Amino acid sequence: MAEGNMVLGKLNLAGIEYDIILNEDQHYVSITIDGREARLSFSEKDGRWLMYRTFTPPELRGNGIAAAITKAALKEARRRGYKVIPSCSYVHLYLEQNPEFKSLI
Repeated sequence: MAEGNMVLGKLNLAGIEYDIILNEDQHYVSITIDGREARLSFSEKDGRWLMYRTFTPPELRGNGIAAAITKAALKEARRRGYKVIPSCSYVHLYLEQNPEFKSLI
């Protein structure tokens, strides 16, 4: 694992565990499955994460990957005492459907 990265959690797909990684230098949370990367990108300022983009490769969609990386990012923001600004429509929807993270807004 590259310096500046940390494992935030794991995702089990078809019996295989994949690491959910925070890349602090590049400001994203990602998971790589079969060489394809799903990613939540954010910017950081004054104790806030502006979550502005999620992307899951089309062939990986429908497996809960975007939800897993979003949840991991939100849990890390909470652990740090940060607030989030959900400018990405997926993150906004995730927050609506998971009220346990509403306090982060």
